[in-house]
Amino acid sequence: MISYSNRRPLTRDQIIEREQKIYQQQKIPAGTLPEAVQLENVRQRAALTFRDRPFNIFVLSSKGYPPIVGRKIISSLYLEGKINAPNCSRITASMLLGILIKKNQTKDRITVQYHPFSNGEKLSCFNGLARDGTTDIEFPFRYIDQRTGKEKRCARCGWKISPEKAQNLANGEEHFRKYTQVYFKKIIKSGYLLYDPACSTGRFLSSVKQNFPGCRTVGQDLSKEMTAYARNYLDEIYTGDALKSPLPDSSVDIMFLRFLNSEIVTERKARLLFRALKKKVKAGGLMVLFGHTPVLLKKHYFLRQTDLTLLQTSGYDPKTSSIFQYYVLKKL
Repeated sequence: MISYSNRRPLTRDQIIEREQKIYQQQKIPAGTLPEAVQLENVRQRAALTFRDRPFNIFVLSSKGYPPIVGRKIISSLYLEGKINAPNCSRITASMLLGILIKKNQTKDRITVQYHPFSNGEKLSCFNGLARDGTTDIEFPFRYIDQRTGKEKRCARCGWKISPEKAQNLANGEEHFRKYTQVYFKKIIKSGYLLYDPACSTGRFLSSVKQNFPGCRTVGQDLSKEMTAYARNYLDEIYTGDALKSPLPDSSVDIMFLRFLNSEIVTERKARLLFRALKKKVKAGGLMVLFGHTPVLLKKHYFLRQTDLTLLQTSGYDPKTSSIFQYYVLKKL
C-alpha cells in the first residue's frame, strides 16, 4: 500500500494523484463475496505498517469486535464531480484495513500497524458493524496543519458562500438529510423547536421541516453571507458566534451540531461550544452531532457528561452501503 511518508506538504494535484492510486488498491472488486472472519487466523498474519496523514485514519469499535483500523479513500461523490474535497464523511467496506495492533503520531503524520483483512473479510466485518448504531467511528488523530503546526480551523468570520459551494455542501450531506428524516420520523412533533447554531446554507434544517412542517426552525452562523442565504430557508436566523446564542436556556427540543468538527473549530473550542450549547436544550431534548469532517469530541467524552445519555454513535445509508458518525444524546 502507498504510504504518505514524505515530510513536505503535498500539492493538491499530488494528493489527488496519490489518492487515486490508493483508491484502486483498496477498492473491493465487484463480485467479491463476504468471507467469515476468524479473528485468531487474522491475528496470525504478518503485521503491515502504514504511514499516513492523520485525518485519513479511523478506528471502528463495537461490542464483539476488536478495534478495527481503516483508511479513507476517495469518495464516489468526488469522482462524480459532486464535491470538491477528495473525501466525504461516509465509511465503506473498502476502507477497512484490519485488526489494529498499535498507532503512533508525530507532528506531521501517523503510523499504524495492523493484521490485514482479505476483501471478503472486509465485507463480512462491515456487514456486521454497519447496521449497529452503537458502532463508534473514531478519528483518533487531530489534524495539524504542516505549515503552521496548529489545528486547522475556518476563518473567524465563517465561510463565504457561492451557488457552487452551496450545491457542494448539499451534495455532501444528502445521506445525513435522508437518515435524519427517517430517524426522527416518530420523534419530532408539531411545535418542536429545531436549532442549528452553525446552520450554513440553512438547507439541512429546511429539509427536515419539509417532512415535519409543524416544527420551528432556528439557525445561526458566523458568516453574514451564510445567514443572508439561509434566511430564505429558515423560520428564524441570527448572525454571530454560537457561544453567544440568543436562545433561552432549556428552550430547544432538538439541536443539530454540524460544526464541532475537524478543520472548522479546534478541539478546545469544540468543548467550550458543547458545554455552552447543551444548556439551551430542554430536559428530554436531543443533541445530534455529525458533519462533513470528523467530529472532534469522542465517545468517552460524551459518556462523562452526567446530564446527558448517549443513545447512538453512527448512522447507516443503505443506498451507498456506508456508515458515518451520527451521535445522538438525550438531555436528562
